[in-house]
Amino acid sequence: MIVVCARRGGLIASLSRVVCAGSVPDELRRRTEATARVHAQLVAATNPGTTGRELYEVAARTYAETGFAGEQHRHHQGGATGYRTRDWVAHPLAVELVQPRQAFAWNPSITGTKVEETCLALADEVELITTSSDWPSIQVEVAGRRYALPDVLPL
Repeated sequence: MIVVCARRGGLIASLSRVVCAGSVPDELRRRTEATARVHAQLVAATNPGTTGRELYEVAARTYAETGFAGEQHRHHQGGATGYRTRDWVAHPLAVELVQPRQAFAWNPSITGTKVEETCLALADEVELITTSSDWPSIQVEVAGRRYALPDVLPL
């Protein structure tokens, strides 16, 4: 797993990528696809006025729906980013609100894998800013919108 928190002009963007020596085992594929679904649901819910608690609940619900109930307790899910890797993280008691034009780095994980991208919460959409067309992706559709999230790269 390659994890990067890069700073430019003081602002931080975070991303994670997973590589696998040889073909990707079915269990790693299943876990990564479920993690991508959690990430896509978080991105879709990152709208101005949404609380960190509500976002945490989105993650917890999606972990359960994908067969990984409780996985949200093993690692923080991410949250607002800016001049620190996380200005605040989503958790069950979080009262912080998503602000327009605020950056977020979501990093849901299921034991053995993680999907992390940085995005911007705009007034009417959320824009992923750390994706790369050169990296294999998992396509996830949420509420009519498709998200291309990083898949495992076999070497």
